[in-house]
Amino acid sequence: MKSSPWKKMDRANTGGFTLIELLIAMLVSGIVCIAVVFNYASQQRAATSVRQVAQMQQQLRGAFRIMEMDIRAAGYDPGSARLFGITNVQRWDITDENTAYAVDANGSPAMRIAYDWDPANAAVTGDGLLNEPSPAYRLFDDNNDGILDLVRDDDFLWAAGVGMNRQLVAEGIDAIGLAYAYDNNNDGDLDRLPPGVGGNIIWAVDSNNDNRLDTNLDANGDGIIDLTDDTDADFRITPADGGVLPAPVPLNRIRMVRIWLLARATNADNRFINNGQSFLVGDQVVPAVAGGFTDNVRRRLMVRTIECRNMVQ
Repeated sequence: MKSSPWKKMDRANTGGFTLIELLIAMLVSGIVCIAVVFNYASQQRAATSVRQVAQMQQQLRGAFRIMEMDIRAAGYDPGSARLFGITNVQRWDITDENTAYAVDANGSPAMRIAYDWDPANAAVTGDGLLNEPSPAYRLFDDNNDGILDLVRDDDFLWAAGVGMNRQLVAEGIDAIGLAYAYDNNNDGDLDRLPPGVGGNIIWAVDSNNDNRLDTNLDANGDGIIDLTDDTDADFRITPADGGVLPAPVPLNRIRMVRIWLLARATNADNRFINNGQSFLVGDQVVPAVAGGFTDNVRRRLMVRTIECRNMVQ
């Protein structure tokens, strides 16, 4: 009896995979595994980026919320003592928790605010001012780690460099910028550039640290405060750039405040490239070096304008 050809075929098919088939299977499996690993790493990098950006934005939004409440209260003066408002716009040095701070023309912008929270309180401090809230916002090295933070010092002796009731407002703030719109003739309208020079609102700073406004940040009069306003490329907008005011403006004429805050991520990310990025933060270019940032640290700049509701005199 002859054997069936189908049985021969069945026996031939039970011999397993060939070497070529195994190599192909291993190659495909390797490609799939590599793709999975790369996809996972990519998702991790994306998650890190999103987390860092979210943390910076949260810090910035919280800081602006706190500052806004103080600025809107600045100048509240039901007793007509005329001792309240934005009382100091000088630059101060940046210190750590073990060092008293002092006025420094090359330091960081800062701002002190005062308001009469309790009109019935007639007590005064050692310098004769009413004993009322006088918060100051400035940069500070909170943990002596080289990373700056924004703090709020409720300090009646701020001018003496004595910190009292210090509160941490935001961590990881590389720079703060402050500029002020004003009504110098008290006619109810903010002062502007002449129509022939753009007619835009003047945003001024105190460039010589005498606690009066003297320089318009829109030095070229194009209506935008940006890096091009540093016309002499010295990393700071000063009267030399062309924005000098006709006369210094006292602080009691301030009506609005513009705030720049530059936040940084807590840690560097070696896969993130700064590409030499620079930021204009108020009147200062950050960093103040040619080539910009190259440290693989993400940063976010946020700007807010806040109206001083009680600064009308």
